[in-house]
Amino acid sequence: MTIKTQALSIHELGKRANQEDSIYPDKGDAPFSSDLYILCDGMGGHSLGEVASSTVCTRMSTYIRENCPAGRPFTPEMFEAALSAAYDELDSKDDGSEKKMGTTLTFLKFHPGGCLLAYIGDSRIYQIRPSEKRIVFK
Repeated sequence: MTIKTQALSIHELGKRANQEDSIYPDKGDAPFSSDLYILCDGMGGHSLGEVASSTVCTRMSTYIRENCPAGRPFTPEMFEAALSAAYDELDSKDDGSEKKMGTTLTFLKFHPGGCLLAYIGDSRIYQIRPSEKRIVFK
């Protein structure tokens, strides 16, 4: 089965002075169809949200591209290993502040066995069918 996807993103600062979200594939670099999508958004009220989101997004995508063979099933253990690598990288950037930097995570990986969806925090995944003008999955 062939799955066609399209990466779409909206960046809005809102009331913040800086952007604290990171995405993979990066805006403008997204191929028409990809098998990996990650969104991280720095946690409000914590220091360095933009560093946390960028670190986790970059480290997870790099880890998966380097350690998880394309064309094979992507397992929960592979996800946990990528997440652990991201946590280790995040810990290495700890600035010692009382409110530790943190980020939400929304994750989607298509693979021959299906797809793996995961989220941490309040970011969401939507499956939208524009031709039907409806949200299939939230």
